[in-house]
Amino acid sequence: MVAAPPDGFEELPENRMDRQFGKGKVDGAEKKGTFLNGDELHQLRHQVMAMRLELQEARRTGTELLIRELEKSIRNAQQLDAEWIWAVENERQVKAEEKGRFHEAEKHRKLAMEARNALPQFGLEGLWVGKYGEEQGYEMINVTYARDVLVATKVTGSKNVPKGQVTFEVDLNPRAEREILEPIKLGESAARQWGSKYLQRFLGKGQISAAGFEDSQFVQGNLILVNEYFSFAWLPIGHQVFFGRPTPGLVLKLLKDDQNQSDERQFLEKCWDETHHIDDHREVQSPSNGFRRAFSAKSNSENHVTIYNSLSKEIERIPESSKAIAWYTCGPTTYAPAHLGHARTYVCIDIMRRVLEAHVSKPPLFTMNITDIDDKILKAAKDNGESPLDLARRYEREFWEDMDSLNCLRPHVVARVTERVESDIVPYIETLLGKGMAYETEDGVYFDVKNFSLNTFSKYGKLSPHATTEQAAEIEVCDANLKRDQRDFVLWKKLKSTDSVCWEAPWGKGRPGWHIECSAIIESIQQQFEDTHHFSVHAGGVDLKFPHHTNEIAQAEAYRDGEWINHWVHTGHLHIDGLKMSKSLKNFISIRDFLGKYDVSSSVESPGDDFRLWCLGLSGPYRAPATFSESRLYEARNIRQKILRFLYGGEAWLAASNGDVKLWNDNDFEIHMLSLGAKRTCTLALQNDFDGSEFLTELMRVIEAGNIYFTNRPNGPTEVVRTALGNVRELLRLVGFSNKTTDAGLGHENRRASLENSNNHQDADMLVSLRSRMRKIALDQTSRDQVSNDLLELCDELRNSMLDQGVEILDSQHGESDGWRPCLPKSVKKQTMQSGSSNKGQQVELHTVPLGDLFKAGIYEGQYSQFDANGVPTHNADGSKVSTRLMKKLLKKREIHTKRLAQKIKEK
Repeated sequence: MVAAPPDGFEELPENRMDRQFGKGKVDGAEKKGTFLNGDELHQLRHQVMAMRLELQEARRTGTELLIRELEKSIRNAQQLDAEWIWAVENERQVKAEEKGRFHEAEKHRKLAMEARNALPQFGLEGLWVGKYGEEQGYEMINVTYARDVLVATKVTGSKNVPKGQVTFEVDLNPRAEREILEPIKLGESAARQWGSKYLQRFLGKGQISAAGFEDSQFVQGNLILVNEYFSFAWLPIGHQVFFGRPTPGLVLKLLKDDQNQSDERQFLEKCWDETHHIDDHREVQSPSNGFRRAFSAKSNSENHVTIYNSLSKEIERIPESSKAIAWYTCGPTTYAPAHLGHARTYVCIDIMRRVLEAHVSKPPLFTMNITDIDDKILKAAKDNGESPLDLARRYEREFWEDMDSLNCLRPHVVARVTERVESDIVPYIETLLGKGMAYETEDGVYFDVKNFSLNTFSKYGKLSPHATTEQAAEIEVCDANLKRDQRDFVLWKKLKSTDSVCWEAPWGKGRPGWHIECSAIIESIQQQFEDTHHFSVHAGGVDLKFPHHTNEIAQAEAYRDGEWINHWVHTGHLHIDGLKMSKSLKNFISIRDFLGKYDVSSSVESPGDDFRLWCLGLSGPYRAPATFSESRLYEARNIRQKILRFLYGGEAWLAASNGDVKLWNDNDFEIHMLSLGAKRTCTLALQNDFDGSEFLTELMRVIEAGNIYFTNRPNGPTEVVRTALGNVRELLRLVGFSNKTTDAGLGHENRRASLENSNNHQDADMLVSLRSRMRKIALDQTSRDQVSNDLLELCDELRNSMLDQGVEILDSQHGESDGWRPCLPKSVKKQTMQSGSSNKGQQVELHTVPLGDLFKAGIYEGQYSQFDANGVPTHNADGSKVSTRLMKKLLKKREIHTKRLAQKIKEK
């Protein structure tokens, strides 16, 4: 270690590591509950490597006692390595989620986050000033995090990389497929200068250009940690940048001192110089030439998306090859209306599709099948007294109408089973019979699982290892007594006397089994698109994982004599009343019934968008189960209303602004940086296994800050608001919200002009004037009587009714009105989402409801199942706990009701 560290650095004794890790023993008392960093961490890792080598030798020649001591020493040592803890707890979290142990998974997640937050690479958020190039140019960046991805966005721009663009990013997750780089070892002089002998580095991507932004590309480079004052350097080829961190207060001070600056470089140079004097203990100096050479680079312009693979149990990149991605989704069996469980699956997959299409270089191909012949279809048709194909077509039309209502993009290719039996499915089964992978019986043709396992490279059930013989009863069969193995499943069902639909086949008339259809259809479409696309992803609900998808893989790998699709995506179950929502259990809420309870004629009401928002950020991870409840969907509606108020409010703010103000203050700078950072952070959250919760959290930070900004800054630089509105609309479009949400507030000036040039404007003026006079008379009364209170209540009713029409009255404190302006219409649902409860207690007089019964009567009746001693709900009707956000709203409602009751007592 260095002989004389700089001031402010603790000298590390040479024998500390010997004391702690010598002779394979660990004394963790000194560092218990903490993690090592810097040179201590580097030495710790070398010590662990040495103990691992000693352990290998002990396993060959040593005693069991020595082996146990070494294993314990390694485990104890690794408890001080935050990155190791992070990686291990992440892995344990995933395994716990796979087994459905979500409480245990949450415990591992918290431990992982505790370790993650202790890592120095996650303490870099904020503004930095960079110095780079032979000409000593300057730039400013803003560093944020999208979960485990560090993102640096340009605050100042140039023709090469304009402001607002990402200049570099680094994936810091230990599960990511990233190269682990050796630390940089400094000489004694540099070590004394930087206070550390080893500097940690990470491989990332930086955007550079020599000719202009149109020619820019991402190349590999290093993020190198130094210290908290001069924490990292970005070093792609020919673009060596070194960053220092000024405090936000210093940046704002310099901005104010230099308000009329004409030379941005001069300002940044001043900021760079000031960075060196933030701390009195030591001066931050420039790196040495040897430090500059410590990087590697190669071209890497891929903008990738990662998603959890149910087959490998890992979050993996969806790679682009020479061919574009083809994605197959299992479609519905059209024997009954589609329900909200289907809706969640297809909305989640629609979001995935939109994000993927936005981030790959070649347009993907999305395909879906329609199972329009099946035992359930035949039974439903017989019960309804109609043709099986007529019934299937009727429900298929309804399905597509439902998907349109949810704003889900339609597939590029739709494959009906009935249209592909003779051309695709029968030849596919013939090939399997010819390879000895299937056999014929009296009632049909079966896949031979045992022969497949013995004579191919693959293993049956690898997608779902729990697919044992105990679960063979779930596999589709005709007559179990005719099978060679319990796991065998039917490929072709021979004609029965009761069947009304059949096709010719070499082994007799009949119809295909369920599992064969997808394998055969994918093979056929793949041949058609052989030159342009390759099937890389297969998606569907988790209930299809076994046996359907498990059997698909077996059939396809037997047919192809090799591996098939390697990336499998599954969405979680939707539960209601503790059970999976499904047609077979008859506990479902159809998409049509759900959507039909809203007034969709409203200009802002969009139940499809409310449901999409719930799927995106409130129902939990897409691959985990979700519980349907009215309160959670109502919460999604309220959040979307906040977004709409932001969009309407922003456009109203722009319409009212004269555009004269150009000088930025602290609030302008804050909302601008928040908007820019959120745009990239939200996008990266989606690219990282479609983390909708992170996306919504970051989006709402901008929404809430923006709504405050519109109130506190009535006139400011219009560029700030236009940028924020544009970024939010772009993010909303990315995840598939309809025009009712994404275009809310657009055309505000035209709408105002239209109202002012119509009779509606005159009516509004007259009503506002009349209300103003009534309100002023009531407020001027020296002693309030019942008439005054009634007048004020009428004024409130008139104000609220005009809000429903998109007109906001602007009141002053003295009873006079400042006029009116267009606003977000406050429309109300036609009825609640629980069928049969729309009129419950609607006529209840609120002033007659006791405080303890407020949430048990009227519109709240039936919404909650448990209450505390004060009558405040603690659990929703479905048994789930009331969220913190909803609890705050309920307490506010209770406070208002308390005042209402007090006023009524006073009047009496």
